[in-house]
Amino acid sequence: MPSAFINFDPADIWDPILDRVELPRVQPRLLLDAADLPLLKRDLEVKLKMAQYAQDAAARAREQVEAQLRDLATAEDQLAQLPDDDQ
Repeated sequence: MPSAFINFDPADIWDPILDRVELPRVQPRLLLDAADLPLLKRDLEVKLKMAQYAQDAAARAREQVEAQLRDLATAEDQLAQLPDDDQ
């Protein structure tokens, strides 16, 4: 199989990585050249790193939203403690 198979379709970014390799099920087995393996490994490592960055970004975004919700709860508590005339 030529090295070109490593170029995954960006539309399939959310599919499991191996789906693209297993896609040609009409073949009894998938043949790779030895020269293709380092390229495939590098491509998969990059995809893993991208997934880790996305996970870290999601965690930071979640922390920011949680902090904003805490700030809002504090503001609501402070407003609830004010006399009715000041609200």
